[in-house]
Amino acid sequence: MPSNLRKIIFYLPAIIFGFFYGVLVISGELVDLRIAIIWLGLFVISGFILSKNYFWGSSFGLLPAIHIIYMGTRDTGQIINEIPIGITIFIFYIICGYIAYRNKINSNSH
Repeated sequence: MPSNLRKIIFYLPAIIFGFFYGVLVISGELVDLRIAIIWLGLFVISGFILSKNYFWGSSFGLLPAIHIIYMGTRDTGQIINEIPIGITIFIFYIICGYIAYRNKINSNSH
């Protein structure tokens, strides 16, 4: 897989959630944008740091994942259960951190 494509994968949650929240805002749905902007910012920061092969950058993506899991434990009457989404994002960032760690080790050994 080309290196640039690997780096785009680190931004995948930011792209997906940015599109999702963009559609909600354009459609006129009421969305708490403060949380959305914070999550998107953390996803972008995480993607940027991970693309530089620093594994600890995944911790910025883990914060919104943990918050999403927590929000799924609260009964807010939402149609979508957030727990599976949060767990998926959590696992995604753990894997991305591992990939960045492996890339850093491989680039240092050459």
